[in-house]
Amino acid sequence: MEPGFTLLGHTADVKVRARGPDFEGTLGNLVKGMLAVLYDDPAVAGELYRDLVVTAPDRESQVVALLNEILYVLESEGLAPSDVSGVRTEEAALRAGVTWGRAKGRLVREVKAATYHQLLVTDTLMEVVLDL
Repeated sequence: MEPGFTLLGHTADVKVRARGPDFEGTLGNLVKGMLAVLYDDPAVAGELYRDLVVTAPDRESQVVALLNEILYVLESEGLAPSDVSGVRTEEAALRAGVTWGRAKGRLVREVKAATYHQLLVTDTLMEVVLDL
């Protein structure tokens, strides 16, 4: 079975392309793709559930803000997301339920940020360039 995402080489960066059946599924696959960039084994044993809320004026900015918030939690708390569910977009906010845990693999590269460069956000296809 396909993992739902593809890693694409990009000059000094990595572009992740994710597909899914709907916005929530595609966003979940985008997060999994980002973890595949970070860890040699991106599997996560999820234990802790937490709602994340990011504010931004549009869906594209909300997706970037969510990915960057996930990177912040990875860096500050050492937790990685195992699942993203209950995604709701509002006028200026995106809410998502995230299950967190410890990644099973070892960290193999650092991602500084998700960027707006060549950003693509639709319900069934998303692409984001990660700054390494």
